[in-house]
Amino acid sequence: MDIEEYFDESNYLNEDKTLKEKCFILYHSHPNWQEIPRDQTLIIYQDFSFEMKLFWYKFPLKKRLFSSYKSNLIPENIFEILRELNALETLKIKNFYTSKTEKYSPEGLSEDSYQINHNGKNHSINMSSYWTDETLFISNEEKCFLKLHKSLFEWKNELYESIIKLHI
Repeated sequence: MDIEEYFDESNYLNEDKTLKEKCFILYHSHPNWQEIPRDQTLIIYQDFSFEMKLFWYKFPLKKRLFSSYKSNLIPENIFEILRELNALETLKIKNFYTSKTEKYSPEGLSEDSYQINHNGKNHSINMSSYWTDETLFISNEEKCFLKLHKSLFEWKNELYESIIKLHI
């Protein structure tokens, strides 16, 4: 895979940057400056297969590395949460969840963004992994999303560790 293929979003995004019909969730995570520098993008398709795209660094190399991993097997706990989310009749969810009072997060905070294709309607959600107050998630839809976020956050870290171990 070359770098152009890696950046080719046309497999999962429409021209207007909404998710294609075959996609269920796009999860992008960018950690804060204290963590190992990396960007992760996880695409979960309607058939529950997934693709992980990873930008990362490895000392002493000075260039960015990229890896991609595809599979049709997601963890059972995430599968169950996705089924629960998919079964919701509507998805009423905010665009921004943070316990900070600023409208935009200051530099140095982690950033997690989601696009969810729920019943043909796209939803965008932005949050910080570490600065989100769980009491902001009030409705059943929001609580289901929070459960998904926690599980995906943990899983994407496990995927990251597994991928970089291949290159040690």
